Amino acid sequence: MYETGEFLQRLFIKIEGDKIHFGSSDPKTPLILDNDNLLSRDLFGLTDENLRELIEQDLLPFLLNLQRQTLDV
Repeated sequence: MYETGEFLQRLFIKIEGDKIHFGSSDPKTPLILDNDNLLSRDLFGLTDENLRELIEQDLLPFLLNLQRQTLDV
């Protein structure tokens, strides 16, 4: 397997209802994800640090603002 950049060029986000799926349409994706020497099945997920940052910087301020608007305070 050689680095061609196709994996990154074919990254996608798919929204289905209330779920968001990340993936790549590169035909080598299963080989890449199953290879212990390259990446892992967790490649498209959020790390604990990423999740904490998302909650603190995006989700929490959004929810607080929404509550303030809803309560008119």
